[in-house]
Amino acid sequence: MNLKKLKTPKFTPSGILKSPFIQTALASLKWNLPKEMTFLKIQKNDLRRRKRSKTRRLPKQTKNQKPKGFLILLHGWEGSVNSTYILKTSNYFYEKNIIFFV
Repeated sequence: MNLKKLKTPKFTPSGILKSPFIQTALASLKWNLPKEMTFLKIQKNDLRRRKRSKTRRLPKQTKNQKPKGFLILLHGWEGSVNSTYILKTSNYFYEKNIIFFV
């Protein structure tokens, strides 16, 4: 991904949607999430395996594939790993074969 070519479309909401509080509330709604997030199923299975094992290792899905990159997602002081932003971002990068930690 070439960051120099990355452009954000102009966003000029009108009326009540100009409020950053309204934008935050709308972005946090669960309807905004993808219907299925495969990485969550894989992570749950991997956690069960790691609890039984005494060794620490990366999740199984990263062993067979060469990842395209590595990313650490920070969710902020009052944020949550279950926020729609973190879940959507994690799902996006998982589909792009980029390893991420939250």
